[in-house]
Amino acid sequence: MDRSPRRLSAALSTETGARPAPHQMLVCQSCPHVGRECRPGLNLLIQLRGAIALAGVGEEFELSGTLCVEGCQRPCTLAWRVAAGETWLFGDVEDGQDIDALVEGTAPAPAAIIRTAKGPIQ
Repeated sequence: MDRSPRRLSAALSTETGARPAPHQMLVCQSCPHVGRECRPGLNLLIQLRGAIALAGVGEEFELSGTLCVEGCQRPCTLAWRVAAGETWLFGDVEDGQDIDALVEGTAPAPAAIIRTAKGPIQ
């Protein structure tokens, strides 16, 4: 299966109707438990990005939260943050883990899908 950033970017932009940003950073890892991408997580990002694109909100608007996915081999908690120019998804996070720490890179994240229009993440 092709997990190249271009293919993931195409999936996000095609299904939401949004155009890809001129600068993107994608960090994609397969789920260590199923050996492929986290399809429930990717579907969540596609739906959230589509909602933000349709709403036409500015970059100051942001949605974030956690979700327990139970449709896989075992339950897994996803943490996510979506804004007009950024999309973050972290898989297999500890219950109650601070998403700000995940985004800032101060907390370990076993798997992540990151899409940003603001340039590289330090």
